[in-house]
Amino acid sequence: MKLTYGEKLGIPVSDAFKQLINDGVGEHQISDDVTAITLNYRDSLYSPEDGGFHPVELRFEKKGDCWHLAYLTDFSYAGFYSELEKEVDFDVTHGVAFIRFMAEVPLSRPDVQDFFNTYQANFISYVEMEAYDDVKLTAN
Repeated sequence: MKLTYGEKLGIPVSDAFKQLINDGVGEHQISDDVTAITLNYRDSLYSPEDGGFHPVELRFEKKGDCWHLAYLTDFSYAGFYSELEKEVDFDVTHGVAFIRFMAEVPLSRPDVQDFFNTYQANFISYVEMEAYDDVKLTAN
């Protein structure tokens, strides 16, 4: 199965990012009746004490013949008891971004678009250098 993308994603998703996702999804057998795919990327060594690469979750939803990025969420340890919490969330479905210590802002803001460009480039680099040793796909 290969993901295709609608023209209006709400954020500037690069061809390299699309290819990375297509390659990851292509490693799995997915039935035609699947309408949503969630990818989870984890670094098993990530901890509040030692740091590491933040867990990342991406969800794609099918509308017609096209797949759309619903959200991309980056988690990190926070708080007195060090629980995983959202640090960055690009919520394409609702057209907003959440960045810790900042109010929820529209995805259409130029600074958010720039930040997403930087974020996706870093994410691609982390995947290519095999920083995530636990990658799971869930199909619904």
